[in-house]
Amino acid sequence: MKRIFQNIIGALTVALTFTACSADKFDGANLSQIPAASDYADKITVTVDQETNTAIFEFEETDGITPVWVVDGTEYSVNNVFKKYWRKKGTYTVLCFVKNRNGMSDGSLKFDVTIDKTKMNGFSGFDVESEDNLFKNVVVSDFTTWFANSGWSPYEQQPTINNVNGEYRLHFDEVGPERWQGQLAFNHIPISIEAGKQYDFSIIVTSTKELPALKIKICNGVDGAGDSPVLMDKDFSVPVDEPICLYGTLLEGFACSNDLKIVFDFGGSQYPADVILENLVLIDHEKNPIEAPEETIAVNWCDVDSPDNLGAAFNTVGSMGFWWADAGWGQIADPTFSYADGVYTIIAVENGGSEWQGQSSINEVNIDMQEGAFYDVKCKVVSSATIGRYTMKICQQDDDDNALFYKGDLKLEEGENIIEFTHLKMSKGAANTMKWIFDFGGTPAGTEIKLSNFILQKHNPK
Repeated sequence: MKRIFQNIIGALTVALTFTACSADKFDGANLSQIPAASDYADKITVTVDQETNTAIFEFEETDGITPVWVVDGTEYSVNNVFKKYWRKKGTYTVLCFVKNRNGMSDGSLKFDVTIDKTKMNGFSGFDVESEDNLFKNVVVSDFTTWFANSGWSPYEQQPTINNVNGEYRLHFDEVGPERWQGQLAFNHIPISIEAGKQYDFSIIVTSTKELPALKIKICNGVDGAGDSPVLMDKDFSVPVDEPICLYGTLLEGFACSNDLKIVFDFGGSQYPADVILENLVLIDHEKNPIEAPEETIAVNWCDVDSPDNLGAAFNTVGSMGFWWADAGWGQIADPTFSYADGVYTIIAVENGGSEWQGQSSINEVNIDMQEGAFYDVKCKVVSSATIGRYTMKICQQDDDDNALFYKGDLKLEEGENIIEFTHLKMSKGAANTMKWIFDFGGTPAGTEIKLSNFILQKHNPK
């Protein structure tokens, strides 16, 4: 109490000095007339808006009495109405002293304000309160740590990990520079997942030091299983003092009955550090209504003419199939087309303006597309004008529903565009003949589009 008073007494001296200069006669402070904060408890109203993370403190105007609000001992206000915004989830303490011309109360009224959710600068994760969140009502209690120095000798003093109201708080004093020299494991998590299903995962991480290569690995937790199979194995970068959502989507499930494991590795991080792990969500992708930002998965691309380019023949077919239509879906003349040196050139004609009214496809390419396997695709598109919408679809030649990729709201900038999509799989199963479809419905007549450098490869992450 006294410490907080001392922190603000210098600033308050100014306010008290101005009070002494009023026109009323003032013969000096009467210490017996210094107000008691407890006498004004009924003058104070505190409201918290969880939608905006803002608390409003109101002190009913009282002759001769001024409130002094002190926030966590570091910030103060002498306004009758005081608003305070907190971005991060947590419980914050606000004290209210009162003062008059004789001085400021020694005691104060204490208000604890709880903010339910952190306001994120970006994606805030999947719904932690969803009934389909497999972590809902799960409390992790089995933790192990293994932190070692650069010589792989474990530290005698291992980090501490505590669960504080659903926040898993880790403190480590030091950690080695290499991968796996800073391991924290959540063991035997009572969560079940299934083979044949895909899952989405998210977690919010906050750290007092930079974590440049935090690894999160979700795997089988059965003792002796060797951390296999794996649901997710990804590396992330976490900034200083900035809550960040780390996530993975479309994770391929495996048979696991009430024994999941998460391994975090902090090797190479700055230290000492305090880390908060919170808002864990694991949810069946089909039951997840929240769409995460598109992930960019870094891959090793093969060359266009490499044997690893399973779709190399898309560059040499040399012809395209067209079906362009007017607004009434009546077929119209094909666009102007030419092919030379692996480049397909289309000059758009007037069309109806809707998707599938400008279909242009490279057909009958033999590829052994395997059920359950993952692929990456890439091509180059050069346009003479910006195109606000076009479609790209790659699918089985005689079954459009068995698609490797479809997206109907792509955009092209004027000039060269490199189109890349990774970690894709056939929607229905295996196929052996494929087609690559572009739809330019809505593209202005006269726009020239050049298609080339087609790559379809087995997924090859870096």
